[in-house]
Amino acid sequence: MLRNAGLGVCLAALCVNMGCSGGDPGVDGAGATGGTGGTGGANEDPGVLKVASSWSSASEQEALQVTLAAFQAQTGATVEVVALAQGQAARTAQFQDQDWDVGQENFYNLVNSFDDGNGGYTALNLSTAPELSEGLAAVFPQVVNNLTADGQVMGFPMNLHRENTLHYSKALMPNPPTTLTALTQVCDDYVAGGKTGPKPLALAPADWVYRILLQGLLPVSVLDGSDTDPTPHFLAALELIAHYQDNDCFWVAPSEHGWTEAAQALIDGEARMFIHGDWAKGYLVQLGWRPGIDFDVVPSPGSSGAFYYGVDVFALNKTSPQLDLAIEFARIALSSAVQAGFSTKKGSTPGMMFDDPSTAFADSSLRAAYGQLSSGMDTGSAVPVPPWIGNHGGALMVTLRDGTKTPTQVAADFTEIYLAR
Repeated sequence: MLRNAGLGVCLAALCVNMGCSGGDPGVDGAGATGGTGGTGGANEDPGVLKVASSWSSASEQEALQVTLAAFQAQTGATVEVVALAQGQAARTAQFQDQDWDVGQENFYNLVNSFDDGNGGYTALNLSTAPELSEGLAAVFPQVVNNLTADGQVMGFPMNLHRENTLHYSKALMPNPPTTLTALTQVCDDYVAGGKTGPKPLALAPADWVYRILLQGLLPVSVLDGSDTDPTPHFLAALELIAHYQDNDCFWVAPSEHGWTEAAQALIDGEARMFIHGDWAKGYLVQLGWRPGIDFDVVPSPGSSGAFYYGVDVFALNKTSPQLDLAIEFARIALSSAVQAGFSTKKGSTPGMMFDDPSTAFADSSLRAAYGQLSSGMDTGSAVPVPPWIGNHGGALMVTLRDGTKTPTQVAADFTEIYLAR
C-alpha cells in the first residue's frame, strides 16, 4: 500500500548486490528453489535489475527482501533498489524515464503513473509475455481485472492489503467490538471510568489515516457502489468518529503520518485498538509482537464479513534493456512460495489462489485472512478500495477532523462523490 509514511530509511541504501546474499530468506519456504533461471550462461553476468520502490519501514523492506533473495538465487543477478518519487507528477516523470526496470505502484494509480505522454503506457502489457501466463492464471480473476486498463494487464500483484483491519491487544481488549454500537460503547465505558488507562483507539492525524478508519466502518454495499442511499451509512460512521473525538477516546500520534506510532501505542499499552491497513500487522510482528498471542486482527466493526483491499503492484518497463530479466523477476515473484513468504513479513495477504491454503501459511491469522479473502472473492464481499474514496476520501475527512464541518455536512460531501463516481 502506498502511503505517505516518509522515506525515513533511504531506499538507495537498500541498493543490494544480491550476489553477496544468501538464497534462502527463511520465510515459509519462500526461498530459492535452485537453478540458474533462464538468464545468462555459466560465465555470463546476468546484469543489474533496477527496482523502484517506496517501501521504507523495516517490515516492508524485509518483505521485499524475500522476493529479491529468491530472484537472486535463481538468476545470480544484482538488484538495485531505488527510491520511488513522491507525488503523482514526479512519479509519472520517473516512470517515463527509461532508467528503471521494475516499478512498484498502488493499483488505482496505474493509469496515471504509467502514462507515457503519447497515448500509451510505459508499463509492459503482461499478457504479451508467455513466461508469465502460468503465474497470472493463479491470480484471482478479479484482481487481474483491477490491474487491467485498455485491455492491457498493467502489472502483477505482490500482495493485497486489507484496509478494514482492527488490530487489538489481546490483554487489553479480549473481546473486540464487531458493530458500531459496540465500538461506541467502548468509548462510553472509557469515559464512565474516568478516562483512565489506555485509550480505546489509536489514530494518526493525517487525512488518509482518517479515511482508512472511515471506510472500515462502512458496509460492503457502500464500498462496492451498490447502495442506493449511502448517506445513513456515512453519517453513522462519521458520528462515531466525532463521538470519539469529542470524548477524548482517541490516542493521537504526535506525527501527522504516524501510523507506526499508533501501532506502537498497542505495544506500549497506551491504546487498546487500531483500525488501519493490515501493513500495521507486519509492523507489529517486526517489533516482536506475536499474532494470536500478544495481539490479533479481525475485520473492523461495520464491515464484518467484508474484505476491502488495495493492491501493491509491480509493473515492468516495456523499454527496459533488461526486459528478459524483469520478466524473470515477475515469474519468480508470482510463485506461491514467494507470495506466501512476502505477505508473512508484510502483514498482507497474497492475491493469488493456492492449491492447499491450509498448509501455505504458518501464521494462523494469515491463514484466516486468506480464507476470508478467498471466500469474499466467491461471494462478492472482497471489494477493491474504489478510487472515489481512495483518491478523494482523505481530503473530505479534513473538515471533520478539524471541526469545521459537522458529521451531517461531511456525510453529504461523501454522498456527492459517491454518486459522481
